[in-house]
Parts: sequence; C-alpha cells; structure tokens
Amino acid sequence: MKLALTAVFVKDIKKSREFYSGVLRLEEHMDSGVHLSYNCGLSLWQEDSALETIHGGKSQPGSGNRFELCFESEDLETDFARVNDSGAEVISPVAEQPWGQRVFRVYDPDWHIIEVAEPLTMTVKRFIAAGLSAQEISAKTTIPPEIVEQMAK
Repeated sequence: MKLALTAVFVKDIKKSREFYSGVLRLEEHMDSGVHLSYNCGLSLWQEDSALETIHGGKSQPGSGNRFELCFESEDLETDFARVNDSGAEVISPVAEQPWGQRVFRVYDPDWHIIEVAEPLTMTVKRFIAAGLSAQEISAKTTIPPEIVEQMAK
C-alpha cells in the first residue's frame, strides 16, 4: 500500500484554488469542480461535497490547524515575498528551525498550516559552506552522518 494523495477539505474551493494554484503556484492535475488535484499529490475537496459523500452530510467539520502541509522551495525568500504579498496570514516569516532548516509558515484560507521549507539538501550544503563537518551537521540536524555525506554530493 502507498499514499496516493492527501485531500484537504476546504470551505471555498475557488478561494483555496487561488491560494494553492495562484499564490503557491502548484501545478494542477485535474479539476472536477468540487475536487481539484495537483501533480504533487495534494488535492482540494469542497467540504460540503466531501462530507455529503463520506458521511451523508451528518458529520460536523472541525476547524483547520490540525495538521501541517509541507512544501519545499529552492527560492524561499521569493516565495515568502509572494505569499506575504498575497495577504495570506503569516504564522512565521523565514527563519531557521532548531534543526537548521530554513522555513516559513502561513495559514491557507481554511486555517490549515502551510510550511514552505528549503530542501534538507540545501540545509546540509549551507552548513558545509559554513565549514561544519558531517558529524557537526548530523548533531545539529539529527540527520545520520552517512546521509549527510550523501546529501553533500
């Protein structure tokens, strides 16, 4: 068994599409009106349609903020500026996390937490450029030293 996609229930699929397709610039795969899938394995599903299909409309939806969707970006500053300029509510601007990776977080229109991070390979290469050894990088990032060495190549 393998994960095929992650479906996020959204209150307003048009508004969410503007955020995910327009602001985050995810590449759309298929649009069926109440369901929109992206090439990255994420999909948006209009909440009322999803609840009707799954529960016959009897289940009450919870609020967002119960999970985090994580995306990678090789141009974090540019992506943060675009997302910030869009009016999305920023949780935290670009900052280094305790494990060394640089990320920013915002809320999507339904208050799901969106993290955009540099790829860990970029984190490792940034630490190598700063003169850290594989062992030091491993201690900081918790990435095993042999994987640090593979990422450095």
